[in-house]
Amino acid sequence: LVLTGEPTFPGSIIECRAVGMFVMKDEHGPDDKVLCVPAHDPRYASIQDIDDVPAFDRLEITHFFEVYKDLEPGKSVEGSHWEGRRQAYAEIEASRARAVDAALGRHE
Repeated sequence: LVLTGEPTFPGSIIECRAVGMFVMKDEHGPDDKVLCVPAHDPRYASIQDIDDVPAFDRLEITHFFEVYKDLEPGKSVEGSHWEGRRQAYAEIEASRARAVDAALGRHE
């Protein structure tokens, strides 16, 4: 997820930096969401970690991910909470390692 004040469209490429991660589980298991801000936009320079993101913005994102599957039979969201920048970058690195393993045909 990228916080931005400008409209975007699917497939947009935005150079960004991670500031936190929304940790959640759905019916298939862990489904973490990394929260980012545009890397070179001075309007986001003060946002470096999850506690710098305005509380209302965090609540709005939390609400969306806690209810967006409610109308789909058999789908659910549980165990949601926020983690900071360090945990977000750890998940990014773990995701990259999983992608390499998958590309090489290695499985967990």
